[in-house]
Amino acid sequence: METSLADQYYLKALEAYPYELSAALESLTYALSYDDNHCQSYCLMGQVYMSHIKEYKKAEYYFNQAMSSDLQYPDTIKYFSLLKIWTCDFDGALKLIEFGLKIKGMNKGILLTHKALVYECRGQLDHCKQTLLLAENSSIEPQSGEYVKLHLNRVNAKIKRMKKASRKKVKKKVLNSEVHVTY
Repeated sequence: METSLADQYYLKALEAYPYELSAALESLTYALSYDDNHCQSYCLMGQVYMSHIKEYKKAEYYFNQAMSSDLQYPDTIKYFSLLKIWTCDFDGALKLIEFGLKIKGMNKGILLTHKALVYECRGQLDHCKQTLLLAENSSIEPQSGEYVKLHLNRVNAKIKRMKKASRKKVKKKVLNSEVHVTY
């Protein structure tokens, strides 16, 4: 099997990423000039603009191009859903995640973690915790399992703080209602 010029330049970009961003961008530009439907190149270009350059509109453009080239490419769904979360497009993120969970070869643990992030951002910590537990059970790679555990620890700490704060409010209300003034 022969690799195309676009594939060769994509592999060069992948080799340079993330340590030599200018070389990676140059190789991606060449890859896309040889094949303007090269899904992997569009996805990596989206990652560069999302994570390093912080130009979210351009990142979204590249992820949309990747989606139009190949709807089934797992990395596009993974990073595009994270971009949607970063830009507070929670409904868009959930749609991508639900679609991605049906794709063969998708790391479901990571996508479920992204779903939990949406719940966390919306303040639905119980849903978040349940989704993280599901993500932990769905993780098939050691590093994704550790990633999920870190999120679960953070969410458990938030839930604990909120319960503690809630108990203080209740206690304060009770104390305030028990104050009787006699003359």
